[in-house]
Amino acid sequence: MSWRSIYISEAAKLSTNLDSLVIYKFNGDEIKIPFNDIDSILLEDVKTVVTIKTLNKIVEYKILFLICDEKHNPNLYIMPSNGYYKQLQSIENQIMWNKTLEEEVWNIIVKEKIRNQIKLLEKYYLSEKIEKMKSLLSNVKCGDVKNQEGIAARIYFKEFFGDYFIRGGNDAINSALNYGYTILNSSISRAIAVRGYLPYLGINHSNKFNKFNLSSDLIEPFRIIIDEWVINNMLYKDVLERADRIRLVNLLNSKIKYKNKKCILINVIDSYVEEILNILNEDKKLEINFPDILTVEENEV
Repeated sequence: MSWRSIYISEAAKLSTNLDSLVIYKFNGDEIKIPFNDIDSILLEDVKTVVTIKTLNKIVEYKILFLICDEKHNPNLYIMPSNGYYKQLQSIENQIMWNKTLEEEVWNIIVKEKIRNQIKLLEKYYLSEKIEKMKSLLSNVKCGDVKNQEGIAARIYFKEFFGDYFIRGGNDAINSALNYGYTILNSSISRAIAVRGYLPYLGINHSNKFNKFNLSSDLIEPFRIIIDEWVINNMLYKDVLERADRIRLVNLLNSKIKYKNKKCILINVIDSYVEEILNILNEDKKLEINFPDILTVEENEV
């Protein structure tokens, strides 16, 4: 199973030698990494030349490949177009998913997200709004038609980042949240696509401009991983620095408790996505295993 997340900030060229990625540095150095070891690549250097053969190898090995813009924000996501041998069957199943079951799955996901938010508030002794959050949790109904998730999110962010904090602002905290969420969302999208499903057909999110509606549904319980990292590392910073971006990408390699074992986060995401897809296909009973979100052990870069 692949396990390495590769962050490339400067490179003259990405090429292929047999079954290895070759990174050519501007000083003439070469770095070779077996494709079989690579789970994801994030490329920040807009001057880097990437050969077509390399792109084909990346797709062949189902590697998550993110390319950034001039501001270092992930801007392009490459995934296989026919990476699953029963893709048509998967898409037909997805279109026919039971709407009531979709609402039930979304209900469980929303409750787990709010439950994790409460745990994080308790961990940092921010108890003032916990009872309100618990009330919102208990009022989540099938499909979350009253948007308890959105109300809880507004309370939660203001508790950690202040009354004047607005999601979507142009500040270091929002930049870090967006960057981290994009990394997780892309990893979830890859796990969906390699099984032949369409990331843009969601069970709750249905924005016609969002190519990753299903990914946006499934990411919700995992957002707290990024939130806690930002709380611990970005509260007193004015800008998201290169070292911060590297650490956020490397969170995919962190360890987390899942099904009573310590597992690599990227592998947990893969298992979690597969489980939910099986539930929606009615191949598995409605029981979702979530990771213990507060047990993340960040690996040193």
